[in-house]
Amino acid sequence: MSERDLSKYVRRVMKLKGLTHKDVQRLSGGRITDAYVASISIGRAGNPSAEKLKALADGLGVDPDLLFHLACGMPDGLGGNRKVSPAAELMIILETVQKAVAVPDIVDILNELLRLSPKERATVLKSLRGVAAKPRSRRKNTTS
Repeated sequence: MSERDLSKYVRRVMKLKGLTHKDVQRLSGGRITDAYVASISIGRAGNPSAEKLKALADGLGVDPDLLFHLACGMPDGLGGNRKVSPAAELMIILETVQKAVAVPDIVDILNELLRLSPKERATVLKSLRGVAAKPRSRRKNTTS
């Protein structure tokens, strides 16, 4: 089994969708605990059952077949050259944009980013990554 591929995918989907372990538990209908989701996401869950993988897929909103393939050590997902199908990638992007447009500050930030040159955007991205890498306890909470 490839815990690394599965855990990496789970972390990526959770990050892209802005989900917490508790969110995945809730979205799965309680069929997987937040602690077990955390265990999978860090690669500690040795051999998740088919039932747990299905619950995890439901909680993440992804295709369960992809999780089964990743858990079985098939890093290219369903046998293709991509780790995420184009449809799944598009859904993640659409959900992220939907969340972004609901926050006025994010819309303003995106509009400003669109006015920047590629070089300026690269500088902004580097700066954002630096801020995001700092531990949360050292950052001031600016959300209301």
